Amino acid sequence: MNETADSFNKEKFEAFFSYWSEKRLLIEKAYDEHNTLAIEMMNDVIVNYENLLALAETEMSLQSGLGILRISPMNGQERLQFVKDNIHNHRSFIQLDALYLETKKGIARSAAIAKKRF
Repeated sequence: MNETADSFNKEKFEAFFSYWSEKRLLIEKAYDEHNTLAIEMMNDVIVNYENLLALAETEMSLQSGLGILRISPMNGQERLQFVKDNIHNHRSFIQLDALYLETKKGIARSAAIAKKRF
């Protein structure tokens, strides 16, 4: 196995998903209680998600054979914009949860393909 396969692995992204996991239940509880802290926490996890996507894009661009793979979910930008535009609504939390899950699957898929290719 060469350096390219080793350099793209899903462990690089685990901190982003761990942060989401830590905040997820707190945010859901805050929404259920109509607590305004939900919005503040949502803003934090949105930034976390955007940083995750930025790292994923950088990693993909560094991998010559992986450039065509898609890590972000279908309509991901539109869905993220929905989350931002509707942050006061619990539906935005549900949508962001789905984005995190789909992105995690995309990264795992890309890491597996990288392992096979290289």
